Amino acid sequence: MQLEEALQRPPTAAAPVLQGTDQHRQASEAVSGWLYCGGAVLSQEGFVTHTLAQQTASWIYGNPDMAVEWLQQLSKTIASGTLGRFCPEAVAGVLPIVCAAMVSPNSCVRLEATAGLLAMAGHSRVLALPCFSFCMYRLDKESNPAVHLALLRGLADCALDRVTAAAALNAINRLAEIPPLLGVALDLMYRLICNYPRMFPNLLRLLVERNTCQQGDWSEEACLARATAVFKVCTNHGHIHGVEMVPAISDIVCNYSSNEDAVALALAGLCKLIDSSVVDVKSAWKILGSK
Repeated sequence: MQLEEALQRPPTAAAPVLQGTDQHRQASEAVSGWLYCGGAVLSQEGFVTHTLAQQTASWIYGNPDMAVEWLQQLSKTIASGTLGRFCPEAVAGVLPIVCAAMVSPNSCVRLEATAGLLAMAGHSRVLALPCFSFCMYRLDKESNPAVHLALLRGLADCALDRVTAAAALNAINRLAEIPPLLGVALDLMYRLICNYPRMFPNLLRLLVERNTCQQGDWSEEACLARATAVFKVCTNHGHIHGVEMVPAISDIVCNYSSNEDAVALALAGLCKLIDSSVVDVKSAWKILGSK
């Protein structure tokens, strides 16, 4: 709450001042734009102090355009491992600053801050849980569609254990019950299984078991999202789950032939399975023979 209150204070005239040892200065200078866009806020211990975090929050509030540029660079730097290599504590140290940026009144700042938060979660499993919690906190408060989607993707990307995966699954299942959002739910479900493979039966249920519904249940957009998910599974998880994708491929090719993009993706997924010897040509012909 203190960081949120800091956003309401008048912004400082200049960017926060860099402090710390020469090693910490080198760590910050290694990030292009970090020092000159107000990003290097390291104390002598290598952590971002509460006072400096408040100063940076105020700076972000008063300089949204520069803050967007800084957050973009921060995401790239964390993802590349540059900052963590020079000063590992700094990655966790900037977490309060990024969280403060996520409550900025500027939607562009919130969007880039969400990207930065996900970069942190990818950098360290230890940070994944607080990142997941903050995404959950912001989900009900966010009104911008782009930021809302980024937060939903954040739930799937940060779900690395049973508890967080179950919470993410609950949110995704609610989306899947809304027909216009079924495609979004499929994308999120695939992201979830990439981090927590035990959730694959839930993706399979969406991809295959909906075939029991009446034909035409899949809208054009949802069918395309379904074919995209099938293609990704065949490409990245074909040896494990490829055979289970065959009914979905058959349904797309046989019952949704008017959706050319979806059919093309489904056939591309089938080719992946053939190339990896998961499915033989005879089985493929059974799928395509009626067409």
